[in-house]
Amino acid sequence: MHQPGRLWFTFQAAIALGLLVAPFVSHSSFHLMLLAPGCVLFVSALVGLLASYRALGKNHSPWTRPIAGGQLVTSGPYALVRHPVYACYILLGLGLELSVGSLVGVGFVAAAFIYYDLRTREEERWLRTTYADFDLYRRHVRGRLIPGLY
Repeated sequence: MHQPGRLWFTFQAAIALGLLVAPFVSHSSFHLMLLAPGCVLFVSALVGLLASYRALGKNHSPWTRPIAGGQLVTSGPYALVRHPVYACYILLGLGLELSVGSLVGVGFVAAAFIYYDLRTREEERWLRTTYADFDLYRRHVRGRLIPGLY
């Protein structure tokens, strides 16, 4: 694994660990009010994640660089947002942390959003150089992580 890839993976692993541990160290008494919305968000994000991976198929790359011989995926969830896998991971974490009422966990969700925002910026540089029609796709699908907004 090249150095930048290792660095991205290390940050992602640290955030994921924080999201998993946070409910055990921080939870509030008002979490029952957030349990149902958190669970709905979690399950919705899980369904979106599965749909996103299915749409990617063999084009999935765990690194910031596209795989050799891959194709730009623009259908399914990718017609709504340019990085639905990352968006779903953020929503999955938010659903988990809301369902247990973990404020520390919500902080890790914010860190995940910042991490994925930075990662998508680097990925999009690679996508632009790899796929001639990426700029057209980017203009058509305005949302990087939030459909139509960001």
